[in-house]
Amino acid sequence: MSDELNVNGYICASNKVYDSLKSENISKDNLAKLDKNSDNKISEDELVEFDDKEEESASKKTYSDNPQIASLELQYEKEQEDIVKYQKRIADLMVLKNKTRVNVASASKNETKEALMSKLDNIQGEIDEYNTKIISSLNNMGTISANIKNIQTQIENTKTSYTAIQANSNASTASTSTNAVSNTASASLNVQTGTGQELMNVTGDLSICLDRVAESLNTSRQGAADYITTLCNTISNGEINPKVILSQIFSESSGIQSCSTTATSKFVGLGQMSAVAVEEINRQFGTNFTFSDMDNAAKNLEAMVYLMTYQYRRYDNNIAAAITAYNVGHYSGTVNNYAKKILSRV
Repeated sequence: MSDELNVNGYICASNKVYDSLKSENISKDNLAKLDKNSDNKISEDELVEFDDKEEESASKKTYSDNPQIASLELQYEKEQEDIVKYQKRIADLMVLKNKTRVNVASASKNETKEALMSKLDNIQGEIDEYNTKIISSLNNMGTISANIKNIQTQIENTKTSYTAIQANSNASTASTSTNAVSNTASASLNVQTGTGQELMNVTGDLSICLDRVAESLNTSRQGAADYITTLCNTISNGEINPKVILSQIFSESSGIQSCSTTATSKFVGLGQMSAVAVEEINRQFGTNFTFSDMDNAAKNLEAMVYLMTYQYRRYDNNIAAAITAYNVGHYSGTVNNYAKKILSRV
């Protein structure tokens, strides 16, 4: 074996092993661990086994020395993992929902449209179900965090030293001011501070959604409530109820700006805006939105309110018709289940 494949006295079985050892600059101690056969040779199998162990070691999480806290941390971690699974399923469903919406718009036969709209309702029902599961997990995480804090307080009071767990950021209160929204919104919009108090008092699904919207906007809960209310007051002259917009956001994106947005997505952001919708808004209101603007949470919300305002006036101030049209692009005289679900939360 050539000396060219020698690393600190250990012969490498291949160029691959040699290159890996040289690039990672593995210490002599670790080289000795790699040499299972004590023959001063490092095989590819030994290198792979070592890399796997290193990766496993790096991924291990540290839990509290206190058994009660450690148990709660494990529960908390399980809830987090569940949320990730639920969000992935929602993302997949959103892609299916968006494809179905496109098919509804292009369907030429009424019976085909009715079948697709029924499928759309079923998809939305499953999305709502997973959103409910996420809410349940978030509530569980809040309870777990509170229990951990109580135990930590007891430990501090008795002067016993234990490793503390850092409170999860999802349970903390956002402190960013309303002005953060103003910086990302259209320059012409003056956020009416304090006007969103009614929206601040929503409960259940809408409450969870408002918190997520605040995070997407990089502002406080009050800031998000004020921003949505200001949009409704400014764009629709108060014709559109902010709670309707928030309820739609819950169904469209769960309040997460990045939800279901991909390089090939036809629907983007909090309001799941499409390029066709953006063009229609610009035509009706003389705005100059671009589809790329919809990647910005504040502009996405603004465009959403414009679209709802257009649909509301288009269908003679019929809010159920407007919501139905927002969902499938038109109103045929029948309020669909999507609209009924939106209004049931308001």
